Order: sequence, then C-alpha cells, then structure tokens
Amino acid sequence: MTPSDLRLWRLSDGKLLLQFKPSGSDRLDAFTFSSDGGILAAFTAGEVRLWQTANGRLLRTWDLGHGGAEAYGLKFSPNGQILVIYLRGEFSNRGKVQL
Repeated sequence: MTPSDLRLWRLSDGKLLLQFKPSGSDRLDAFTFSSDGGILAAFTAGEVRLWQTANGRLLRTWDLGHGGAEAYGLKFSPNGQILVIYLRGEFSNRGKVQL
C-alpha cells in the first residue's frame, strides 16, 4: 500500500469495503468521516468523493478543478449537511458543496 491508498474495512468481519488509489502522480490530500460514520469524504486531484461506509459505494464526485490546489482538511458539520474543505493553492471551480 502506498501512502496515497485509502482502504476501508468492516471491523466485524474484516471485509474490505473500499479501496481507492488516486491515479498517476496524484495523491490523497485529506479525508474525513461524517459524525454518524455513514459517509467517508476524500479530496484528491481537485475532486471531492463521498462513499457510503456500510458498503463502500461511491455516492458522489465533485470536480473542483485541479489547478494545483491541495486540501489540508475536510470536516462535516455536526448535522452532516455541509462539508468544509480547507484548500491551499488555486482551483478553477469555486462554489459550495451541498450534501
């Protein structure tokens, strides 16, 4: 496993639910879980991806534009309706991510 791999296992039976590896030279910048643990969010190569943790299913992908931006943190609001992304650098698509 390289430092950019993201893997999610179910602890009760050890089943691998999710394996995500950014392509090429891209790296995983940040990830976080929703407060209820039901959603995993990750930022890589200008994209935000959301997965359902119960089964590893990809729920959504948002392209925020690469442009050299790096995410230094992701955080869900307490009610899970807002995802805050702390970015450094430039990105092409500015906007709000609504869940």
